Amino acid sequence: MENAASMALDNAGPHGLETARRAAQAFSSVLDALESPNAAYDLAAFGLGRIHGTFALPSVRPRYLLQRINTGVFNDPVAVTRNADLVARETHSELQFVRTNDGSLVYDDPEGCSWRMMTFVSGTCAPDVDPANRSPELAHMVAKAFGSFSTQAAHIDPGSIVETLRGFHDTPARYRRLLETTESDRSSAETRSVIEWLADRSDHLGAISGSLSDGELPRRIAHNDAKLDNVLLDSRTGAVRAVIDFDTVMPGSPLFDLGDLLRTVPVSVGEDEPDSSLVTIDRGLVDAVVDGFLVGYTGLADSEHVLVQAAGWVLAMEQGIRYLTDYLEHDRYYSVSRPDQNLRRAQNQFALASQYEAIGWSPP
Repeated sequence: MENAASMALDNAGPHGLETARRAAQAFSSVLDALESPNAAYDLAAFGLGRIHGTFALPSVRPRYLLQRINTGVFNDPVAVTRNADLVARETHSELQFVRTNDGSLVYDDPEGCSWRMMTFVSGTCAPDVDPANRSPELAHMVAKAFGSFSTQAAHIDPGSIVETLRGFHDTPARYRRLLETTESDRSSAETRSVIEWLADRSDHLGAISGSLSDGELPRRIAHNDAKLDNVLLDSRTGAVRAVIDFDTVMPGSPLFDLGDLLRTVPVSVGEDEPDSSLVTIDRGLVDAVVDGFLVGYTGLADSEHVLVQAAGWVLAMEQGIRYLTDYLEHDRYYSVSRPDQNLRRAQNQFALASQYEAIGWSPP
């Protein structure tokens, strides 16, 4: 399978723009009602998303985004978009999906591409994701927004949401998959040492997913990609206006979202840092993330509370396993710019898990 980044970037050229203009015609019942209908098809590549190809309609008000869905990652674009549409409506998000002329959420073009359209949340900007510029105030605010998302989504029946990425947070299953790659021609003394380190901790990998399977944790809707990149801030006040990117919304546990925040927000360096010895956590940011999330998430059960301090460790371990597996499988999923990049990414995640172990924030 092509990596997700390269598939998205293919949309940015002249051919991609022309294909997008044709796809926009499927939404003409909406676009032609605008004040400037002739400008509705004046498209421009938008954003730096790693998965989908996204195009803005910059000359119309209200503004819309047209998106080509990456079916290499999401092989059921209708189910993905139905999930996202349901959650956006039920959580009263400013981001809403637009239906095609025939009332569908997704348009399939003659070339086999799947498209959807959504509102553009005007007057917003993305947070600064540079680790050097993160503050406890930002960490608290973003975590609170994701906690509030969990609260708002709590009334949604998990059975109404399709599990579009089966086993997405089944950490033990991802570990077993890793063990199947040990005969890779990329296997080395370095990777074997890492796998031995993992083996010593493998009994704890199912702390969240195993508790879900056993019925010890309540099954709720999870965002499953909680990070700074997936909120929009008000350009004037700096407050969070919207949680975005609902493609990975599935039944699970809000602890996955808390874990993703703890895996990404309080960390001293980015995931692509080549030197894992530089990975540290800022305890003030850790506390801000947890405090903010628990302010927003008002329905925390006792069984969830027990695992709050394990969430960052579990998600760091899981992401490290995913990176290491991809490295041993010759970088089939995650885009790389150097041969050992996914190996170094994995080591950074395991270094992060070790940081959480050092402060006692690992599974009981």
